[in-house]
Amino acid sequence: MSIKENLNAIKKGISTEEQFLEGFIRGERIFRKYRKYLFAILILIVVGVAGYLINDYMSKAKLEKANVAYLNLLNDANSTADVEVFKNNNKSLYSLYLYQNAMKNNDIATLSNLASNSSNKVIKDLSSFYVALSSGDDKKINKYTKDGKIFPEYARLNEVVLLLKSGEIEKAKRKLESFGFDSTLSEYTNMLKHYK
Repeated sequence: MSIKENLNAIKKGISTEEQFLEGFIRGERIFRKYRKYLFAILILIVVGVAGYLINDYMSKAKLEKANVAYLNLLNDANSTADVEVFKNNNKSLYSLYLYQNAMKNNDIATLSNLASNSSNKVIKDLSSFYVALSSGDDKKINKYTKDGKIFPEYARLNEVVLLLKSGEIEKAKRKLESFGFDSTLSEYTNMLKHYK
């Protein structure tokens, strides 16, 4: 019996080795048949990873240059070389820098330029708001009231104040009625309703 068991074990071992060799030969055939595609996929993966790493490195380098230029500008606002580096490497932060300086110096021309040309929507809206208010022009304030995203209620309130200053009290009171009870400016609108 032991010889019979040994023969069965040897048959099973040979059968397993045959299956392994068979699988290996099939794999080799598949590899040979599709090796061009497999190499192409491998190359695409390597190029994709390398491209991502290079892009990430370049983005970090641009950000670092912009930060250094911004720090230099904080120390010396007249450095034109740093302004150019800052402008070329981080346009959004550069818009914020221009807005900050324009507000500090009350530079309406720069704010008007930012209101029409800035790619940063928040800076564009804030600049439009400040230009409309500083002009004192009903049309500009009314336009901001319709188009503005950040302070449209405040612009409407300033419209009312301008109407009151010009003596158009009834028209101002009608505009005050457009503010709801849940308005963030309801306290101010209630005070202005009692203006005579």
